[in-house]
Amino acid sequence: MVTGSTVSLAWLAAGPIVMAPLLLATGQPLAGALYAACPVICWAAATTVSRDNSYPWWYVLPFPLAVIVIVFTIWRSTLLTIFRGVSWGGPPVSLAELKKARIRR
Repeated sequence: MVTGSTVSLAWLAAGPIVMAPLLLATGQPLAGALYAACPVICWAAATTVSRDNSYPWWYVLPFPLAVIVIVFTIWRSTLLTIFRGVSWGGPPVSLAELKKARIRR
């Protein structure tokens, strides 16, 4: 699930930015233009939302950076859960212990 979400987020955020120049360079101008339009449409929609909510338009520019932060957060929390366990303010509980407790019910 984590790998799938990482690939999806990366593809949606960076895919058009990477694929548009590649498609234009390989002689596929229509496909390249469509890929180039994807981030423009996303940024235009985000700009409209920001205007409706009284945020400055330039808040939408770091969208690719935000995706990197989200992917980092997903992987960090996943790895911490796998290797350290889950903590609810007390000592960490391993996933194996949680699974045992769930099976005993």
